[in-house]
Amino acid sequence: MKMNVYQEISQIIKEADGILIGASNGLSIAEGYNIFADDAWFQENMGDFREKYGLRCVLHGFSVPMKVEEKWAFVSRLVKAKAMQDGPSEIMKNIYALERV
Repeated sequence: MKMNVYQEISQIIKEADGILIGASNGLSIAEGYNIFADDAWFQENMGDFREKYGLRCVLHGFSVPMKVEEKWAFVSRLVKAKAMQDGPSEIMKNIYALERV
């Protein structure tokens, strides 16, 4: 009897050394974090860079020329705010749970 497609995929995942999940910016947007938006989060957390450099969004901050120290300040604040302070979201927990199946 042939396995259905979901069973087959599940078996492939179980046998793999690892998997890479790519979701681009859609996953961030689903979590409420939009690197393209001049939204309340961006204004609250990166407002000084917004004012000084005329930034319109997080992504814009990576393309605007800044002194090296300023660029690292921008990046480190972003990492601290989005990667170090926020715990895993429900979306990330669900993806992790799928991977552990």
